[in-house]
Amino acid sequence: MNISKTAQVLLFVALIAFPVAIPFLPHVNGLIIVLLSLAGFYLLSRRDPVISNPDKSERQLYTAIGVFLLSVAMVALFADGKPFAETSIGKFIYFALIIPVYFCAKKLGINRAALWSGLAAGALVSAVVAIYDVAGPYHMERAMGINHPIIFGDLALLMGVMAMGGLTWFRKQSRWHVLIPVLALVAGLLASFLSQSRGGWVALPVLALLFVWHFGVHVARWKILAGMALLLVFVTGIYFVPQSGVRNTINTTIMHVDNYVNSDVSAPDRATSIGSRFEMWRASWILFIEHPVLGVGWGKYQEETQTLVNRGLINQAAADYPHPHNQFLSSLVNGGMAGLVGILVLFIIMFLIFLRVIKNGAEETSDKSHIAFTGLLLVVSFFIFNLSESLMERSRTVAFMVYYVAILLACITAKGVGNKRAPAHE
Repeated sequence: MNISKTAQVLLFVALIAFPVAIPFLPHVNGLIIVLLSLAGFYLLSRRDPVISNPDKSERQLYTAIGVFLLSVAMVALFADGKPFAETSIGKFIYFALIIPVYFCAKKLGINRAALWSGLAAGALVSAVVAIYDVAGPYHMERAMGINHPIIFGDLALLMGVMAMGGLTWFRKQSRWHVLIPVLALVAGLLASFLSQSRGGWVALPVLALLFVWHFGVHVARWKILAGMALLLVFVTGIYFVPQSGVRNTINTTIMHVDNYVNSDVSAPDRATSIGSRFEMWRASWILFIEHPVLGVGWGKYQEETQTLVNRGLINQAAADYPHPHNQFLSSLVNGGMAGLVGILVLFIIMFLIFLRVIKNGAEETSDKSHIAFTGLLLVVSFFIFNLSESLMERSRTVAFMVYYVAILLACITAKGVGNKRAPAHE
């Protein structure tokens, strides 16, 4: 077997192993990205034709990553931040690996069966892990696998949702194959609910509207309504099952919000899970107003928030965390407008790249359109998830986004390069 064939086999395995490893296997995801990055750097050193003459989407991708990393570097150089090793900016630099992973994936080609099956398998394994966590011998309050419950729940939900992007591909295999992405969605939802990660649930109405928008043209209206009705029944059922904890979580959230609104700075109600988030967001805004251009510097949020606590402006709970549990506010407080603009440019350009392919559906193959839609789901989901957590400062979530942005873009930009393994009807 030659090197090219070996690399294709490894990529095939990676497409399945990467999502499956998310809930319960450490180090696998990082290793896969490192190996694919090394292959991509090899292509760069060889000046392989696959990286020559970048198209519009590729140029936009390079621009987005460049602007984002430039904003990170500006704050690191000119703001009074902490030493590099004491900050989270190493996670931001991780985004540069999108480019070599993308080169490798585009060169080798993406096997669609491995792509869609891997995502479905990842969601199903997450559900099994979640059930074991809460109903197994440990009787954990929140499902989490090897991750933090928020990371576990958000990624499980996202894998189930992204697997549904392959609905048309599964349907082309056979009528019964449609059950695979549907079961993956149910599994992702179940794992998310058992993790009690409320931030992920906020994305559900938006994602549902995106599905109606995208598939409404290709799927009969009654099928869409039936699917939405079944989903509503499932979610309602989960809500009323006491063992899921969903009903209690929602009721507790409502109570904490109400108590927060009617409390003062020093009250215990401002130190609950919800209350502390509100206090962190308040602290971030105050610090941004005081340091609007470059922020307080990377890694200085907790230290500077403590000064606000000492001044009696913020509850102590806000200074108990290294970041404000909102990626955009984290970028704003640590990096000022420079940090916020950098991260918004990254999200907006990636969103527009995938959206353009969907809108050009008449000119693109349906396969590319559905893959671009999956990329859109990825970007929108991460945007919403980041409203209640700083996921771009977490290794597992950064690895997930880097990997799938690269893989999905490789699918939609390839023009006959490395796609020989895909079925002709794709």
